[in-house]
Amino acid sequence: MTETENPTARPTVDFDHHSAAFADNWREVTKDLRSRCPVAWTEAHGGYWVVSRYDDVKKVALDDHTFSSDNDLMGERKGYKGTAIPSPPMQLIPLEVDPPRFNEYRELLNPKFSPGAAEQWRPFIEQVSNALIDRFCEAGECDIVKDLASPAPAMLTMKLLGLPLADWEDVATPFHEISWAVPGSEMYQRAIEGIFRVLGRLSEELSKRRDTPAEDLLTFLLDSKINDEPLSEEEILKICFLQLIGGVDTSTGLLSHAYAWLSEHPAEKQRLIDEPELLKRATEEFLRWASPAPALARTVTTETELGGQRLCPGDRLLLSWASANQDDSVFENPDEVNLERWPNRHQAFGLGAHRCLGSNLGRVQFQEVLKATLRRLPDLKVDLAAAQRYPSLGQVNGYSTLPVTFSPTSPVGEQLPLD
Repeated sequence: MTETENPTARPTVDFDHHSAAFADNWREVTKDLRSRCPVAWTEAHGGYWVVSRYDDVKKVALDDHTFSSDNDLMGERKGYKGTAIPSPPMQLIPLEVDPPRFNEYRELLNPKFSPGAAEQWRPFIEQVSNALIDRFCEAGECDIVKDLASPAPAMLTMKLLGLPLADWEDVATPFHEISWAVPGSEMYQRAIEGIFRVLGRLSEELSKRRDTPAEDLLTFLLDSKINDEPLSEEEILKICFLQLIGGVDTSTGLLSHAYAWLSEHPAEKQRLIDEPELLKRATEEFLRWASPAPALARTVTTETELGGQRLCPGDRLLLSWASANQDDSVFENPDEVNLERWPNRHQAFGLGAHRCLGSNLGRVQFQEVLKATLRRLPDLKVDLAAAQRYPSLGQVNGYSTLPVTFSPTSPVGEQLPLD
């Protein structure tokens, strides 16, 4: 990575969080940024600041007044383009909404994603995990991303929304692709088209729920009101859009990194099997170390200073949660996985009011799938030479392919709840 001075005296670096070069060396690149240029400007994707140190990222994330999450698709607020760079084609609610409206959405949704609500999903996730493992456990090999780490989170999201589990792949595929496709690529365009097809299907499902309510998020949203006003269909679809993006791929990325690391550290894998009480701390450490959702963006609302740099209204910033989670001023030996690390003040779910709505459910999802895997495939070994990482870390950090081998074992007779 090179650093230059541009005409406006911004410290400019050659940086693109969607590039293959960054995907291959993100730990080294962000370490260099933290040490040499912690608030740096890049001309990629129209230009944005990259914020890499823990304290600077925290400062921005906690200040919604100065640093906006709003995605103004109507063009009423110059440069307010949401939490992704480039901006997504549809606003994500409540993620890309500023207070006070943001607070109203979160107050509505928080009970559905509380710690207690998340705990209620453990039996379902365990059932799905065992049913999926039953499909390949006798073979002694599989692609554990395609056969378990991808379908399990997708099926949970489908169940939450009230969509048929059997259709998980049709719904999940475009959201997987948009997470790691390079903007402007053929895959990126295909993913956008697929997402709008899914949103069209959700619109059809909403029509059905109006006539036949069900115990699902779609019906809940149809029945909900904010300030005595029902949610519009557009608002409901934007909420569902966020649930699909957040629910389909980030858990897959986290699981894939955990499988890869545990395969290379069999003694630590055995510790997790023998000492299940370690799992909660291990969950936080894998979240910190892997940072499956590596960054989100903000828009500057008023002139301010950060890390010695002057920021102007309309400037875009990329908050690197992944870099903050590797900051050695906060974490001892940050490149290493320490299953007993505590306290663990990682930023994997973000910080502040906009902290990830689904964090509790994400933890439960990861723990139940990993427990089922370790219980039934204890000698699982990843073929890292054949594994494929995401070619872009613009949205999610994970593996698209992760071949594994293990001692063949018998099915337990679990069935997917497809009805």
